[in-house]
Amino acid sequence: MTSALDTVLATHPEGWLLRVRVRPRSSRQAVEAIREGALGIRVMSPPVDQAATEACCEVVAQACGVPRSAVILVAGQKSREKRLLVRGDRDRIRQRLLASLESAPATV
Repeated sequence: MTSALDTVLATHPEGWLLRVRVRPRSSRQAVEAIREGALGIRVMSPPVDQAATEACCEVVAQACGVPRSAVILVAGQKSREKRLLVRGDRDRIRQRLLASLESAPATV
């Protein structure tokens, strides 16, 4: 069964490649809905000195149930659009992301 999550995930030998769009300087850190082919990630950090990228990786790691060291930036270091490698068990990571999306607050 496919879901919207499948549009932002690509298989990788070590886990998943995940497309995200970061919203820096948000009032909270959270996973948002999938829009325009990317998973929305809110972070409170500003986009300065990679602070927002680091916070994004932390939010993704928490949502996927993996250690922060298992989330690696592959592309988009200075962009809001990023590709992250999430290392680990694909089924478990996908289930955790689905649960995070289901519990994500509605955004405007």
